Amino acid sequence: MLTLLAKEYSDFYHALQDDLAQPDSPRRQQWNSINELWLQEYQRDPKAPAARHKAVMYRLIAEHCEPTIMPHSPFFFETVMRPPMNWGTPGDKTMCGAALYRQRISEDDRHDLSRKIQLFQTSNPERLASFWNIYGGYFDTDHHTPGYTRIFQLGFEGIRAEILALPAQNDETEAMLVGIEAILKIATRFAEKAEAMLETETDSLVRRNLQMIASAARRIPAHPPQTFYEGLAMILFVREVMATLDAIGLSVLGRPDKLLIDLYRADLAAGRLTVPEAEELVAQWLLPHDEKTFVRERPWPENSTCIVLGGCDEDGNTVFNELTKMFIDVHCRMRLFTPKLNCRCSADSPKEYLDLISGYLRRGYNQFACLNDDVLVRALVRMGRLPAHARNYVNGGCQEPMCEGYEHTAGAFYYFNMVEAFRVFYHGIPTPDDPAAADATAELLLPPLDKEPPHFSNFYQEIMRRYRRFLETSTGWLREKGGIFSEIHPSPLFSSTLVGCVDSGLDYTAGGARYNFTGIACLGLANIVNSLMVVKKAVYDDRLVSYDELRQTVADNWPAGSEPLRQQLMALPRYGDDEPEVTELAARFMADICSLIRSCENERGEYYQPSFFVYYAFRSIGILTGPTPDGRRQGEVLAQGSAPSRHKAPDSITEVLASMSALDFADCPGNAVFDFQLPLTPHLTVPILSATLRSALASGVATVQPNLVDVEVLKDAQIHPEEHPDLTVRVAGLSALFVNLDKGIQDEIITRHLFQAG
Repeated sequence: MLTLLAKEYSDFYHALQDDLAQPDSPRRQQWNSINELWLQEYQRDPKAPAARHKAVMYRLIAEHCEPTIMPHSPFFFETVMRPPMNWGTPGDKTMCGAALYRQRISEDDRHDLSRKIQLFQTSNPERLASFWNIYGGYFDTDHHTPGYTRIFQLGFEGIRAEILALPAQNDETEAMLVGIEAILKIATRFAEKAEAMLETETDSLVRRNLQMIASAARRIPAHPPQTFYEGLAMILFVREVMATLDAIGLSVLGRPDKLLIDLYRADLAAGRLTVPEAEELVAQWLLPHDEKTFVRERPWPENSTCIVLGGCDEDGNTVFNELTKMFIDVHCRMRLFTPKLNCRCSADSPKEYLDLISGYLRRGYNQFACLNDDVLVRALVRMGRLPAHARNYVNGGCQEPMCEGYEHTAGAFYYFNMVEAFRVFYHGIPTPDDPAAADATAELLLPPLDKEPPHFSNFYQEIMRRYRRFLETSTGWLREKGGIFSEIHPSPLFSSTLVGCVDSGLDYTAGGARYNFTGIACLGLANIVNSLMVVKKAVYDDRLVSYDELRQTVADNWPAGSEPLRQQLMALPRYGDDEPEVTELAARFMADICSLIRSCENERGEYYQPSFFVYYAFRSIGILTGPTPDGRRQGEVLAQGSAPSRHKAPDSITEVLASMSALDFADCPGNAVFDFQLPLTPHLTVPILSATLRSALASGVATVQPNLVDVEVLKDAQIHPEEHPDLTVRVAGLSALFVNLDKGIQDEIITRHLFQAG
């Protein structure tokens, strides 16, 4: 059954992808005709509120989409209104749900503000400095999670009743109603499609699937699910169809072990379901995400899709049950890559849970992100969430935490290159010839520290003063630019599933949700700490080098003749060494930069929140980053997340964890990811690996991503890729087949520091 289903998906999505590759293909023409119908309506009143225009497209999609059923699947979700590799983000040029976004973006006349941001954008070849990667320049259109808990409790008919009970309607709530009407109409069309197929279908297995679809699609998502199957179907349908209607990246498939466990147990008790049947349903539910996005064929197999397992419920009770194990077992048995496995853990996690993860890691299944509830729940509460809401956090796209059903945190939107900023604070940049660029630079940056401050404390204060100017200015630009996003790309249907939006009558992009924080992902924590330590020890404490000589040597990219000095400075205590002085400095800097970020207001009336989650920017932005006092040369990789720098990293992971235990990662509600690579040897048994994971969680690290490798096997796979077709590595916020990766990425993984455990 699964083999047949995989082929159905593969054939269908490859054909669709081939069709869309032609600009004038039948599918593109269909989408263009829908967009033209929408544009005609838009042009009748182009100044009308955005929600009204979005409602027009809701109706058009519901009417013109093509409900498509795979005969060997009991699940229904494909409307043929998005490219296969798109999970909702509005970047495709003809995707219908993004019509308003494309139109209003083109009409935005705030070019001066856009140009300011582009002056320092890493993707701009004419940038003045590589300070940031800000996706879209307005707002994070990816990494969302619908309010699954709310949908499971009320169904969309219940949400509609809440809206109709309001004292008065406005454009936003009326658009919510149209969105609900659209998603329910699409479900009905799936039921009708299944019923029509049943009239001629003779295969008994296919008929069973069609009967399940015909029944379920007339109940959900209008009403709460009544069975395990309906719950699975509801999650998948809502994620896929809402992403099409609202054109936002819906990355999260919820917490299925928490959402579905009562339905699963009730089905077993009533005799409606057996364990093998449940496993088959889970396998069929998991399968399409790899297949429709061609994960095994692409050099960078991102599709931003994840599930969250384990953790605790809203009352703090441990979630580790039959479904937690089933989802992990089935995922690993099928050797899937997506949905990504985000496993919520803690220092008190059941031994069976950590052993289950460790066992699959030992078998080369490098697919796990282990999220530390002990830290992340506390971090979310510290930022202002209620404990019950924080305990039901999920992670969107990679590891960006958000309270499910209460917020969108834009957690991977503004990647801030702290290292390049530090370099410019220290060395400065040439004044641009263009007056507007010069004004923007002066607005963002204080003068460089070309004169030696009298004491290290003064140097540190000046660095932090410059970070404050930098962050307050850049977030101010984003606040102004993002302030109109609710009139560019609102999502009324999605908003209806978030607590707060219905009662306030506001879209989530306008601050209608219960919480409205925005993330800043900080790059190069260890590089900054090590650079500060070099200045402190080498310039001020031990007088190993003068301020001016160090400044010039770094500016010259550690030239020939400076290697003895470079090695001497790299031998100083560094981030990750279990040395009190550098650990104290790391704790101080992290607390200060986090406090500064949390003081910056966003466009939705709340604040930015810090993270040390960096995806793969430690390399992609690192190659654009200048040299630094820690011994790092121009273009070398930055430290990865909250991990030590690769230059002189400690060998013992125990030493690193002891050092990191002094840092308060609960100051980082956006997460702080510790990626570590361990040698895949017989010594690293399941008990040792589980103990290592538990020690990491107990140390207060926010998230750990282990990667177990045999470096010699990796090297051989570069030479003989055909002999290692299933070799899997953890790259960053995603896993991939090693042999499919670009050689530069392969080399980066091979040269990662190998820690020792046990």
